[in-house]
Amino acid sequence: LDLHQALRSNRGIILNGKSRLQFGVENQIPALRPISKGSILPTAATEVVYAFEAMNLQACQLEVYEIPAHKVQQHLQQNDLQGNYELYRVARPKVVRTLSLSATGQLALNRWNKFSVNLADYLPIKAGAMYQVRIRFGRHQLLYPCKGANAAEIPTDAETLERLNNAYDQMYGDYWYEDGGWGEDDGWDWRQRDNPCNRAFYDEDRFLRTNILVSQLGVVAKRGNDGSTWIWVQQLGSTAAVEGAQVQLLDFQGNEIAAGITNGDGLANLQPDGKPFLAVVQQGTD
Repeated sequence: LDLHQALRSNRGIILNGKSRLQFGVENQIPALRPISKGSILPTAATEVVYAFEAMNLQACQLEVYEIPAHKVQQHLQQNDLQGNYELYRVARPKVVRTLSLSATGQLALNRWNKFSVNLADYLPIKAGAMYQVRIRFGRHQLLYPCKGANAAEIPTDAETLERLNNAYDQMYGDYWYEDGGWGEDDGWDWRQRDNPCNRAFYDEDRFLRTNILVSQLGVVAKRGNDGSTWIWVQQLGSTAAVEGAQVQLLDFQGNEIAAGITNGDGLANLQPDGKPFLAVVQQGTD
């Protein structure tokens, strides 16, 4: 930074001569962060938009896993709505796509920018299913300069999807893998875990993982002291009561213990024969 000698202070004091200051700007490490932490997207099945923020990345990788509707209860036996435990027992990898961030018109990729992806562009969205969306990146997708980042072969999206599906055919936990771009001389050093040019940087905690249900229905369930269960169903977009929705209460093993239909106020009062574990609500295809 050059300071001209004509500059004056607020007291009228001028510089003795031209001055030059040198300073460096620290490069922020590449990162991802979610925009929303919700589990339900109240959108149509043709436009299921997942949004996120990224910094210092020219590209990233989208992965989508599908839990079919008939497997959601099994998943929730061991997880909450955002859980990931033993996902391979109920889900299949459906999509692996490289997303270019530099081609979206964002100019300052070295700062936080918002991006979005329509999942319906990559797979059909099925009623009642749950989808796990993952956004990750590898060293070859950084704006951050790393020596030798492209030295090793990078697997294609199709190759990565095949490898994930092969892993999900096995009887062991969720599959962890590296995205490529590493040579034989690239070591793993935990002391370098904040260095994007080292393998230790690429921990799963640096990536995004979100479970999504696509529905226009909002459901509130309350259980009374007498064992009765009240279910309220509303349209998420308008908050209008939903009349005629079919409601089921299931126990932990998936047995139906009560069923009913919502009235004009969107309300169903059920008397379950046992302890409810899960409420299933359906109206039409939703």
